[in-house]
Amino acid sequence: MKLIILLESAMGKISLRFGLLFAATAFVFLITKSSHVFADPPGEKYDFQNDPIGRAFFGKVKPLAQNVIERYRKSRLYSTDMFPLGEGDYYSFRERLIDLMVVSMNGSKQKGRDWIISDASKKRSALIGKFSTMSIGKVEIASHQIYLHKLTVKETGDEIPIGICYPKSVTFPAPAIIVFSGHTAEGGLRELFVDPGSYQKAMALRLCKSGFVALAVEKIDSGYATIHFQIQGQRWQREDEPGGGADDELEVGLTLLGVGDYLIPARQQMANLAALEFLANDPKVDHKRIGAAGVSLGGWLALHTALLSPRIKAVSNFGGMWSYLEYYADRANSSLADFEGINDLSQLFPGMWKYGDQNRFVLAAAPIVMQIGYGESDYPYVNFKEYFYPVIRKQYNILGVGDNLHEVVHDGGHVFPPNLVIKFFKETLQ
Repeated sequence: MKLIILLESAMGKISLRFGLLFAATAFVFLITKSSHVFADPPGEKYDFQNDPIGRAFFGKVKPLAQNVIERYRKSRLYSTDMFPLGEGDYYSFRERLIDLMVVSMNGSKQKGRDWIISDASKKRSALIGKFSTMSIGKVEIASHQIYLHKLTVKETGDEIPIGICYPKSVTFPAPAIIVFSGHTAEGGLRELFVDPGSYQKAMALRLCKSGFVALAVEKIDSGYATIHFQIQGQRWQREDEPGGGADDELEVGLTLLGVGDYLIPARQQMANLAALEFLANDPKVDHKRIGAAGVSLGGWLALHTALLSPRIKAVSNFGGMWSYLEYYADRANSSLADFEGINDLSQLFPGMWKYGDQNRFVLAAAPIVMQIGYGESDYPYVNFKEYFYPVIRKQYNILGVGDNLHEVVHDGGHVFPPNLVIKFFKETLQ
């Protein structure tokens, strides 16, 4: 989502995607005024007196954004009021979403379907030939060895940093968790292994300490995979652009649209599926007990990967519910003043939003065992409680798997709640 809050330890600094930085008083004010969005400060009134052309056109031309939303309202195939679906209609809807994700990975040879594993009972799969890994070495963090690898996706040539940690005093093969990074102003592997004060709470390291093999995957355009870090050897900078200068998402995403190459979501998905296979084929991993976790965008990447791979048996997804389009499509045009569009290039699967808003991924993940939640002080919490969760609960119940859905509301903000995540995976995988 465009506005991602990163809570940074005791300082409580707030970094918002696209560089919208507000003081704490403004943050509280906006939270109380709007349950859905952070509005830009009111603009200066137009100088109609000195512009007769503007005065003539005012109120007589439909804004393009309004027209786009109206066309979306008419063309969308699913809306929230259509859910929950009956079992047959549900699985048809689920397959439609999966097909769109597959198409995004097709390439010129139409080979997207080759990324799908049909039999998760086998430890080794055909995906092994789609990527390679190279050891970068190992580092010690909090008395645990983190083994670092460069994963290369052969189809795209993309190189992705990953790290894996093996727990102490357990019997191998052990259960494993693959952890995906959200948007970050610092870098995914740093926040998932090194920095317990970040909003991602060093979750991969914490899971490893709790008895799980933990593998973390960098967001492909962020952190250790950025120009700032790799080419210039610089710390990530805060800039008025996506990711606050911590990622190359805007530059890369728009370039890929222009040249017609695989888009960021497809490339990230290939990397995630490859990392999952790397994990499943590790001799120290019980390939029948693998979970996926993430906060914010990381939670959505966990869901995307679970939709495409039956290897994942349980998902922990925090702080990811958001409405890009449906909120505006179902309300008066006055709400369009806050419209920001589908502005996250990391989630822009072409055509996906005709099947509904972002919350559809959670619906499509059923009947997988899933922990889903929010912090009470996270700004989309009201929408999660009133708009998203009730529909998801009904869908799980209709499919006869209500016990597989675990709702969690914690007293924090836009963060991973470590104890709750660890407890969930211990109950479902250990």
